[in-house]
Amino acid sequence: MGTFAPLQLYSKGVIGPASEEDGVSILFDLFVSTNTPRAEIVDRLVTEAEQYVDIHMVMADREFDGHQVLHTLDEHDVTYLIPKKKYTDDLEGVSKVENHPISDVGVEPDVELWLDGELSHEVNIMYVPSRNEDGKYTVISTNRNGVEPEDVRGLCARYDRRWEIENEYKQIKKFLPTHASTDYRVRAFSFVFGCLLYNVWRLTDYLLKLELGIPIRDKPLLTAGETIELLACILVPDG
Repeated sequence: MGTFAPLQLYSKGVIGPASEEDGVSILFDLFVSTNTPRAEIVDRLVTEAEQYVDIHMVMADREFDGHQVLHTLDEHDVTYLIPKKKYTDDLEGVSKVENHPISDVGVEPDVELWLDGELSHEVNIMYVPSRNEDGKYTVISTNRNGVEPEDVRGLCARYDRRWEIENEYKQIKKFLPTHASTDYRVRAFSFVFGCLLYNVWRLTDYLLKLELGIPIRDKPLLTAGETIELLACILVPDG
């Protein structure tokens, strides 16, 4: 997410299954006013994404934890994994996990999520030891049915893959045009153009590997820098 006052930019990153694809594609960018409700943003992002891909799971950060957002995702009939902002209200669940003689993970199943006095859907709340803070727990909500304690680590590992998207966003910086403008329209165009060039790089690498029979998850055949040079030669042949 980036801020270009008076707008905020949200982009939809798509990552494939580990067994099939590597890398992230930036599907599209969405500009909204700074006071747009999170649920409306999610609804627009998912609605747009569904036109291009089959959505198997939505993963978002704590910023999107909220009944209205979870309700919106469930209405789209997609599975979600979203960490809770705070687990002050979940201390009882954490205590049960801590006091368990064997397991260090747990699930609170079929928690009813209510919205405006009506039952929206049931949520499974998962507890897993934090990887960053000793003695702390990460608490993640999901609408996936039938979550058992033995499923928790696998689902959390899938959520960890979301960080591949964060890492790939750093790669996009290499494709951003250099300028000193403070005009949000120029900055917004620069980011969208950078995303377009990034996608060209990922697609080129994917097609090259298919042609040469190289595993998709191998390191890129072309670096970002080499791709930029090739694109520059094409776009500005006499430059």
